[in-house]
Amino acid sequence: MNTRVRKVLLGVVATVVVLLLGVGGLMYSAFAGNAPSRNGAGPTPGVETVAMGFVSAFVLDADPGSVALVDTGADATGARLIAALRARGLGPDAVRAIFLTHGHQDHTAAVRAFPRAEVYALAAEVPVIAGTAPMHSPMSHVRSPHPTGLRVTHTLADGETVNVGSLAVRVFALPGHTPGSAAYLAHETLFLGDASSATVEGLVRGPVWLFSEDVMQGRASLRALGARLLHEALPVRALAFAHSGPVVDADVPERLARVQ
Repeated sequence: MNTRVRKVLLGVVATVVVLLLGVGGLMYSAFAGNAPSRNGAGPTPGVETVAMGFVSAFVLDADPGSVALVDTGADATGARLIAALRARGLGPDAVRAIFLTHGHQDHTAAVRAFPRAEVYALAAEVPVIAGTAPMHSPMSHVRSPHPTGLRVTHTLADGETVNVGSLAVRVFALPGHTPGSAAYLAHETLFLGDASSATVEGLVRGPVWLFSEDVMQGRASLRALGARLLHEALPVRALAFAHSGPVVDADVPERLARVQ
């Protein structure tokens, strides 16, 4: 190998390393300071948090012997969710419904591990879940969409309530992180996916720029939802997030209404 070729190769390697370090630094800064997520009892009765490294999913009590999920995590096997079910004496077939907050792979990877579950998402998010929609977040320049083969069995609309046995799940549209991002209210907990997160100090933040399509829209969506919750006097005692621990107090709607 001559000196010129060696210099070119070293330059390419150095450029790749710098890019990887830059992306890694951005990803670290995106989640630095977030409140940690912990496995076990969720923020309110009837909710269990299943923390899977950098992302969490949630198991919601429905009728005896059946549950619903909010998201499924990044592991296609669903191993930790299945382990949580086994600890209850249940198997994958006990999952009757999966409510997807949005279509990114770290939230949808294990959908197929629960073949008897109905899959719910806002209509605007269906192409994202299927992997056919163009992506417009900064991260999309690194990670392109690809067809997933996942099928939403029930499309949802803003304000709709879905009953899974005795469990009632209220649906709210939260465009910004993705066009069809959704929040779900059940067991007095509002599940926000990637639309928001909480710091260790309890500050509620908007969606992360690196992974989001429209951060300003996302923040406006959160403020509008907070005002809506206050106007309708809906029972909300906790906020649950995919990439941080929860916020539990008496003024969670006000926290959303003040998001900057």
